Amino acid sequence: MRAVTSYEAAMNASNTDALVALYAETRCSCRLHPLGDRQGKQCARHMLQARKVFALHVKFIIAEVVQMAPDWAFVRTNSAGT
Repeated sequence: MRAVTSYEAAMNASNTDALVALYAETRCSCRLHPLGDRQGKQCARHMLQARKVFALHVKFIIAEVVQMAPDWAFVRTNSAGT
């Protein structure tokens, strides 16, 4: 849950470095945003910097957390914002 609240705070602050720190080094962290040969954090940084022209005001509501391992979980959220 800390990762979700950290992600929300970083998005609302337009803090690319804080957002990128939350991504894994692997390609799967950016698979929904295919950007050529970029992978993991490199892909995330490119994607987030490309969208930095937007000011976000987002609130995540955690609906479900399924712990898969000590440092790995699925989190389903609802979000609202502008």
